[in-house]
Amino acid sequence: MNEDFLAKLRKHRLLIADARLQMLSLFHSRNGGLTSADIEENIARPINRVTIYRNLQVFCKKGILHCVPTPDSSVVYALIR
Repeated sequence: MNEDFLAKLRKHRLLIADARLQMLSLFHSRNGGLTSADIEENIARPINRVTIYRNLQVFCKKGILHCVPTPDSSVVYALIR
């Protein structure tokens, strides 16, 4: 599975970083979307909150994730499969 994540990061010309690999792994292991709080709570090794938000923005911009606004004005992120 890790090779798929590495290939995805390379395809989008993104730096391969542990935080990015952890986040992709978490999204892949879940069906449905995750909030930034879900990521922070369920990540294997702690990641700085700012790093989580920056990576979410980069993943959305590169077409790896999409963000879905919810009725309560929060955002859920989901892997584009």
